[in-house]
Amino acid sequence: MPKDKKIVEIECGTHAVTPLDGDVGKAVRFGFHGGSDFSMAHYEEWRQKRLAKLIQIVGGSEWFKGKTVLELGSAWGDLGATLAAMGATVTIAEGRETHVWKAQKKYPHLESHVLNQETNWENFFGDQKFDLIIHWGTLYHLKNWEQDLKITLQYGHKICLETDVMDSDDPYLVGIRRERGNDQAVGGIGSYPSWATIERILAENNCTFVRYDDGDINTGYFTYDWEESNSGSWAGNGYRGCGGQRRFWMIES
Repeated sequence: MPKDKKIVEIECGTHAVTPLDGDVGKAVRFGFHGGSDFSMAHYEEWRQKRLAKLIQIVGGSEWFKGKTVLELGSAWGDLGATLAAMGATVTIAEGRETHVWKAQKKYPHLESHVLNQETNWENFFGDQKFDLIIHWGTLYHLKNWEQDLKITLQYGHKICLETDVMDSDDPYLVGIRRERGNDQAVGGIGSYPSWATIERILAENNCTFVRYDDGDINTGYFTYDWEESNSGSWAGNGYRGCGGQRRFWMIES
């Protein structure tokens, strides 16, 4: 671990962040129990708002015709199916086998894979580089988020990244929490890097990026136009103090 890297614990309900010593396994003492039906109105609204922002960024839905798209953390494949209807060749990837099985039943025309942090991407994708990788609502459910982000950058020309973050300009700050539920961390531990930590990784990997802190993506307690105050908080307007403070990037790799 770099000398100036900071790992902090996150407690739902109190917005607490407390410096920790030792490894991640010893660090996590608090948790969050989620669970969702991805066809719920909230998920549909959130998906449509992020999709509208993506379409705006690329200049219109015509952009997707003939493009190769990889969606990570695809759940039941609904977003991937929408992009395929726009003319993209879509591959969906998800860490939970049960989600992949459901997606295969709903959308058998989509290429789908069970992909997690132990998976060798080369086994599925070889040296392919996708025109676009969609990485929404996934990074903060990963223990080794940095490994995931760096691999993603290798496989996409464009990456649309969206995640919960900590409110800090510290480029080495990461929060962690234990999670349970079918829309939470497959491995049981999630990570919440500061926005500055994510942007440091992007810069170190020679990426250019634009961040969209826009209110038109806000959905329920998921907020994108919040003002930075360097508070070290991760909770924002979150449910029971658990998340909702989010950022949205378009990255060129």
